[in-house]
Amino acid sequence: MHQLAPAPPLRDTGENVLDALLAEQRDLTAVERFSQRHARLEDPFYADLVPLSKPGPGEQYAFEVDLDACSGCKACVAACHSMNGLDEGESWREVGGLVSHGGAAPVTVTTACHHCADPACADGCPTLAYQKDADTGIVRHLDDQCIGCSYCEMKCPYGVPKYNAARGIVRKCDMCHGRLAAGEAPACVASCPNGAIRIRVVRAEEVPATGAIVPGAFESGYTRPTTAFKSAREIADFRPAAPGRQDRPHDHLPLVWMLTLSQFSVGFGLAAALTGNRPHALAAAAAGLAGMAASVAHLGQPKKAWRAFLGLRRSWLSREILAFGLWMPLALAAAALPSPPLLWAATASGLLAVGCSAMVYIDTRRPSWRAARTLPSFFGAVALGAAALPASPALAAAAFAAFWFERRAYFRSMTPLGMPGV
Repeated sequence: MHQLAPAPPLRDTGENVLDALLAEQRDLTAVERFSQRHARLEDPFYADLVPLSKPGPGEQYAFEVDLDACSGCKACVAACHSMNGLDEGESWREVGGLVSHGGAAPVTVTTACHHCADPACADGCPTLAYQKDADTGIVRHLDDQCIGCSYCEMKCPYGVPKYNAARGIVRKCDMCHGRLAAGEAPACVASCPNGAIRIRVVRAEEVPATGAIVPGAFESGYTRPTTAFKSAREIADFRPAAPGRQDRPHDHLPLVWMLTLSQFSVGFGLAAALTGNRPHALAAAAAGLAGMAASVAHLGQPKKAWRAFLGLRRSWLSREILAFGLWMPLALAAAALPSPPLLWAATASGLLAVGCSAMVYIDTRRPSWRAARTLPSFFGAVALGAAALPASPALAAAAFAAFWFERRAYFRSMTPLGMPGV
């Protein structure tokens, strides 16, 4: 068993012992004295779980996980839940596993938010409810800014943001930033009995942009996750123990209705522009209004929906909302006064909005939502609506029903991008 080196003798200053101890404390902190003693050991057994200094320019905090030390006890999960006062059934840290087809012993993996260098959640958020701290690099979620659209759930390839139905917002790990600011370890780090989790400081420019952080995780070039998983074992051929699992807190039915109604509405508007038929324009306006109402029903905080334009510079969801916000008044005006200029203006703005809708899903990089499937499907609904309505209302209704079920299958096919939480 290792023994710490004895403390150096107190200085002979002619003072009493208490005065000497107080004088020594003014020279070095307890941490500094321990560090000096530890440095003198030939075989140190102690490692810092949190950096002694804060990140400098171009640096940020990051998790480091020793896969060989993690036993899967889930003490980190329990500590995170307790320290952050999470709701029942809510978890910001998960424990998964990697297995080998060769029969090697499985590897347990504890994961939380990877506080990516280029966080996809922040890029996709329409209300700027995510903030990457300039000093620490921690990606924080601003709960009071969130409207509960859950787009960040779709954008994150690691299953980190999770919708809280009781609160109507998304929440996620913030690396216990308050504890770090006070020099204390995050709950997960402090609770691990094996010291498998620690906080390190990394340079942003050195965060890998290729490969995957662990086998089965999504390509790191998308968000550049900063978590480092260490193991002395060769685990390149390991795979997630539960591949393809994808938690779905939402049924996304409001979005199924919104997409189907809005796309057929644009199609009806195109039919009205081609024929000059006012009932077609009225049908377009009615379907459009119903679609917009359905979109609001998807939000956990619908009263805050006005904030959705804030992310216009980087979020396709903000662009979709703005595009439909421009299209709807034109569609209503065209229904009231079906002049060719208004009808074609409404159609053009509607087609732009449908294009933005397609990019909302394509931008998640999920294979089942790739452009080759999404663009033909979305614009195919527009074309079918434009062709079916002039033929007969019954045919238009049948086409609508068919695409409604297709949209339902579209959301159910949301391909996982990697092992949840990894």
